Amino acid sequence: MSGWVFEYFDGDIEDWVEFTGRIGEIAEELNGHEEATIYIPNTSANRTFVTSDQIVKISYDSVQMFMGALFAVEYSNKELKCIVYNGCLLYTSPSPR
Repeated sequence: MSGWVFEYFDGDIEDWVEFTGRIGEIAEELNGHEEATIYIPNTSANRTFVTSDQIVKISYDSVQMFMGALFAVEYSNKELKCIVYNGCLLYTSPSPR
């Protein structure tokens, strides 16, 4: 199957599980901030999903384009705007003082 594919890592089965969504954008600043925006339907199951800090992989035509942690969400009537941050940068960036 070609096109965008969104998956999260399910620790219970130790494998990637596909979920429905659409791509917003992938932003990668040189020596800086990296994040991806995806949109998923606003359902009860998805509202629970976005509260559990999922590890998300975004691929296009079977090529991984981005992977990170889903840490932010904006709610609307029809969709949830999910912000996925590059997990490596979250743990290696110096903390603000």
